Amino acid sequence: FLRWYLKLGDEFSEEGLCRVWAFHPYFMPFARVAIFVFDPVMGKQLLEDRQNASKLIKEENIYRLASPLVGDSLLALPDGTEWKHQRKKSAASFTPQMLDRICETSVDILEKEVFPQWQAFDGSDQETPVEAAMLASRLALEILGHVAFGYAFGGLSTEELEGEEQSLYDGYMEMLGIVLNRSLSIPNLWKLRRKQNARFDKLSKRLDDLITHVVQRRLEEQVKLEQESPSGGQNRKARDLLDFLVQKDDEGNRMEFRYIFGNVRMFFFAGHDTTANTLANALWHLATHPDKQTRLQQEVDSLYANLGDGKRPNVKQL
Repeated sequence: FLRWYLKLGDEFSEEGLCRVWAFHPYFMPFARVAIFVFDPVMGKQLLEDRQNASKLIKEENIYRLASPLVGDSLLALPDGTEWKHQRKKSAASFTPQMLDRICETSVDILEKEVFPQWQAFDGSDQETPVEAAMLASRLALEILGHVAFGYAFGGLSTEELEGEEQSLYDGYMEMLGIVLNRSLSIPNLWKLRRKQNARFDKLSKRLDDLITHVVQRRLEEQVKLEQESPSGGQNRKARDLLDFLVQKDDEGNRMEFRYIFGNVRMFFFAGHDTTANTLANALWHLATHPDKQTRLQQEVDSLYANLGDGKRPNVKQL
């Protein structure tokens, strides 16, 4: 899908957008149409108009099909009171301290899991291509899992795993592919694909069981802290996004479990997408502009030389 989208972007870059039919328009009511926007200025104009954004993004059929992925999260809610409440709770976690933790975790994961894989390419007589988009997606998700929920997805593993041993990342990407397939098919036809639907349900249950375990464990920790602490646990500094979601608000109310569950599920995966795309885009530009790549490498080498052996850069230094 990504390669197809990039091909469309190259072909219609001057126009800024294009319309794609999943079926010929004369085949109504089975026709499916999608508008792809490639121009950032045009995208900004569409999204800044709240009335347009609501119609474009929260189209009922799309969110009904995507509900197994985003659940009862702020992404699927209308812009009402509950949306504002969830948005406020989520936004509170994005602090300078969180950026420092993201930086530390990112460097740690790169040094332990990514660079060793790349070192195998050194000294090779032939060029070895790297799928930048896939790498960026897996890397962003792994970092998010560590800093937002204290969970390792195992998405950077080079092992080919199947069945119950399949990584959570690969399982989710398979689910996403099924949802995209449903959105482009004749309405309700996907319900007849029993084998595919059984596979989707199995993957979804595995994901639900994991998230339920993660959320319940953190909720139990928070309730215990509230019972033992004179301040009710509200003075404790939140470690990550999940801590903010399980804590009570200023009025002493806690978000319902289904909303906590939905937002964890959403941030588990949807939260990494924009970062991954930006990173992949940056890697592509560096690969196609060797002079800029050399300049960046010189800056990185200079930074590490000034830090000294064994030391890592923080956000301010970067």
